[in-house]
Amino acid sequence: MASTRINSYIGHNRALLSLTTIDTPIGARSPEQTQFLIDSVKAHFQVAQEYISEGAQSVQFFLSPDQSETKENFLALTRDLKSSGDTAFLRNTDHGLMITVVRKPVQSGKPRVKLPLALFLATITTVFIYGYFWGPFEGYRQSVNQDLTIGAIFAACLMAIIGIHEMGHKVASWHHKMESSWPYFIPFPPIPGLTLPTMGAVISAKDPPPNRDALFDLGISGPMAGLITTIFVSILAAFTAKVVPLVSVSGRLGSVDILTSYLIAFTHPGQNGVISGSLFGALYFAYSLGFLLTFVNLLPAWQLDGGHIANASVTPRTHKYLTYFSAAVMFLTGFWFMALLVLFFASRVPSLRPLDDVSPLSSKRRIMFWATWIIAAAILVLVVYNNEFFWIWNAI
Repeated sequence: MASTRINSYIGHNRALLSLTTIDTPIGARSPEQTQFLIDSVKAHFQVAQEYISEGAQSVQFFLSPDQSETKENFLALTRDLKSSGDTAFLRNTDHGLMITVVRKPVQSGKPRVKLPLALFLATITTVFIYGYFWGPFEGYRQSVNQDLTIGAIFAACLMAIIGIHEMGHKVASWHHKMESSWPYFIPFPPIPGLTLPTMGAVISAKDPPPNRDALFDLGISGPMAGLITTIFVSILAAFTAKVVPLVSVSGRLGSVDILTSYLIAFTHPGQNGVISGSLFGALYFAYSLGFLLTFVNLLPAWQLDGGHIANASVTPRTHKYLTYFSAAVMFLTGFWFMALLVLFFASRVPSLRPLDDVSPLSSKRRIMFWATWIIAAAILVLVVYNNEFFWIWNAI
């Protein structure tokens, strides 16, 4: 899941979110610096009027009604301003299009590496322990070496699903030249049957995305990368399964979802019986979590990945309603705690907005927006429904 730290507001427009914590005072510009940014804006846009604040800490430009192209021009402007330590916002106001140029807050200290690495190693440990005790929990008592192997394979697959999901966000931020942290994995006490071994991971974006296209890419990159990895793990798991032609088998799976039943039929043609195997059970749990992670993050809620996708595709008002819709879906599918978290934070923290909140989303991405709904619905029907590990469906 991608997240952005929001600490204060900039200037007179309370809707302009800050980039990050302001660690050093922002001084006044010199006349030469002020002239440079004025020339930079006028080189890319038709300016009708400009206003300079005291000390030239912010400069506002109202654009001419004849201004048509904004997306590429704004990207070129941000590249020009980067050398001077400035950043710009493009907004639609009651008086027309307005560009506000402000000093980019100075970030003190080096990027954190030790903490993300420590959390990564801690999460590997909790996931491995969970996988190691999976066999006895499922009714399979095996040798220590076999249990260690299951734990290692389970840890590798689940960490790959979560890690590649987060690296999808990281690659998208690199592509759009946005500064972001390394993934912060969240370990959790591993108790099979009672807790999850990890609460996933997050990436902190230090810069707002430059436009709606970048915001969309930031949101969709993680779920799609994680989905591909999850599909690979599900196929691998199916080859490890055992189909036992006996009803009373210790450790058998009670019910499986539609996707898993098709995978077993494909990898074990002509075999009928009970799906069994401790390694398969562990990997089944791993890829079930992977599909669930993708499903939840594709819901168009607040600052979930799907929320970024929706925020780039629809109006703020529509996005607000979609957040409520997503929370309702979570409640109905049994994930009420996640629904409560989304509603709680959505009422207190505003959604992420790009620097250029005027230029429209590309037509290709608008099509992909509707495709995310189809993917989420398919995961709900094929994997979440009748899944061994999602209790609400087993009670129906």
